Amino acid sequence: VLEPLAGYLSLAQQLWNKQELAGAYNFGPPTHEAATVRAVVQIAQEKYGEGQVLWGDGSAGPHEAGWLALEVTKARTQLGITSRWPLDESVRRTVQWYRQQQQGVSALKLCEADLAAYEASKDHD
Repeated sequence: VLEPLAGYLSLAQQLWNKQELAGAYNFGPPTHEAATVRAVVQIAQEKYGEGQVLWGDGSAGPHEAGWLALEVTKARTQLGITSRWPLDESVRRTVQWYRQQQQGVSALKLCEADLAAYEASKDHD
């Protein structure tokens, strides 16, 4: 969740001085870290620690593409934006955010904590 937010904020900041950067951008993991929906759900289930997933065989509902991935080269080369957290960490933090919010922690406090952690992680790049 924070990777795209950081991307959009960086784009806005850079557009202030270089309007020629205007255009469409994708923010997400590098291609070598792309994962299937199944893999992301399995990571989330592991991080959540409980729950059951019922997988369909793909015969019901509209056709879904077998592989979807974001092309992030433009964001990396023109804006200098790269992912800071690997998929596992991003999913863990997302699951943790929702779990704490369900337990009554304010969304504002959770967002502020994640933003602070994200900003602190740039010191380790």
